[in-house]
Amino acid sequence: MLSNLMISEDSHRIDYLNHNLMGSGRAFGVYVRGKKAINQPYSAEVKHRLYASLDYVNRYLNEKELAAIYIDIANHHYNYCAAFFKLVKDIKKGLFNKVLFADLDEIMNEEELATVLYQLADDNENLEIIDLNGNIFQAPKMPINHLLGV
Repeated sequence: MLSNLMISEDSHRIDYLNHNLMGSGRAFGVYVRGKKAINQPYSAEVKHRLYASLDYVNRYLNEKELAAIYIDIANHHYNYCAAFFKLVKDIKKGLFNKVLFADLDEIMNEEELATVLYQLADDNENLEIIDLNGNIFQAPKMPINHLLGV
């Protein structure tokens, strides 16, 4: 997995860890992203975020229910998101509906990615997203009569 941190171009990696749990409602995924500076031998940012995420899983979640890890690494000025979009597809397939992000604020500050998450939440009312900082993303559907006060 860490070999992808060493490459010089934008890349992504997806590791499926527990196929038996996928679709069970207990499975969850982890998403990590970061940049690799041209003068760095590897992406220290991604390595740190990956280790911090795995430590969080070990401490607060059931690591046996970790179904997949998604990693995006960018070394250019634009954000590279191939693993993010694969994560979205896997959620839509019903493989899992819980995700631990290393930094949810970073995703929500990008309009395109935030829009994708909001649409995903509209389509999947059971979606649960948290990050290492304690941020929670939920967009539950509300019945129209609640919105209107009826």
